Amino acid sequence: MSKAGLAAVRGMNDVLPAEIGAWQHLEGITRELFAAYSSAPQEMQAGFSARSDATRGSHDAVHATARVVADYIAGMTDRFASREHERLTGLRLLAP
Repeated sequence: MSKAGLAAVRGMNDVLPAEIGAWQHLEGITRELFAAYSSAPQEMQAGFSARSDATRGSHDAVHATARVVADYIAGMTDRFASREHERLTGLRLLAP
């Protein structure tokens, strides 16, 4: 990593302690979404759900489904993730 890159990473440490609670909260939402979609892939949008269905029966189905779920979550905006979390769990954790 370059010196500039190292300095940027070290600079993040100045901000993160004050924001750690928010990061942990968002990490929890992400984990819950991952668990929900992993157990019920049909809850994802059609294209992702179909990709997940296509992995069934393969020797690596669990890992392939996890990859599809991770890709789906990675493409979410914060607002969409919040709405999906509420839809799947019934809990409103972020302000609308």
